Amino acid sequence: MTVGKILPKDKLLITFHQASTKHPENGEEIDISISGASPVITYKGKRVYWDIQEMIREAVDLIDMEEKESGSSRDF
Repeated sequence: MTVGKILPKDKLLITFHQASTKHPENGEEIDISISGASPVITYKGKRVYWDIQEMIREAVDLIDMEEKESGSSRDF
């Protein structure tokens, strides 16, 4: 399902639904969607989305840190 929403400052967010689940403790629905290449999580009526470039930088930093700590290179 594709959903469009106009955000403050006249920004348009178009998301493509990927999956839904329920929080294991409180039963609230969690919607997992994507917008472009970025994940969008909707929970309790609030949306959180990430910039794909920031995600790539963080992933590279995490992998570099893990390699320094373990002294080896491997897939997770």
